[in-house]
Amino acid sequence: MCPHFICDRNRCRLVWDKPSDNSLKNHCLTEDGWLNACLIFNDNDKNPTLNSERERAEKKRKENERKEWLKTEDGKKWIAGEQEAFEKLINSAQQGDVVSQYELGIKYFNGNYEIEIKKDEKKAFEYIIKAAKHGNKEAKKWLNKKKINKIFRIIGLIIGIVVILIIILMILSMFI
Repeated sequence: MCPHFICDRNRCRLVWDKPSDNSLKNHCLTEDGWLNACLIFNDNDKNPTLNSERERAEKKRKENERKEWLKTEDGKKWIAGEQEAFEKLINSAQQGDVVSQYELGIKYFNGNYEIEIKKDEKKAFEYIIKAAKHGNKEAKKWLNKKKINKIFRIIGLIIGIVVILIIILMILSMFI
């Protein structure tokens, strides 16, 4: 008999006997074959809290690795190359290249702290609208997508206001 934990959703319990093999996701066996105290999840149970924490930790680890790599000589060369490419993209967009206008708009919309492109939605829309006016299909699709998202946000806001008004009316009707 050996202690182990079985977790169901957000609760864990300590169990002193070995559970059946079909309920184990991870046996946690040591080299000598003994079951150590470990966290065991049933396959049917999902724990989104732990998964999202793992994902955040993994994302942060990768981000830190990337920051460390950018400090190396290869990273510095990459940054210099990206900055040079960004400057060429600006020149090309200003000379009227439609694809460059769209790409530059997207870069401004997303921003990039590594090569010091500050997020600037005004510039982003300016360049993407220019590209769309000159016939760039990707720019037109992107703008339509943003318009649809805006319409859905407005519809959601209106529905929320209506629900709040109904609740207020229901509460007031209780007092009348």
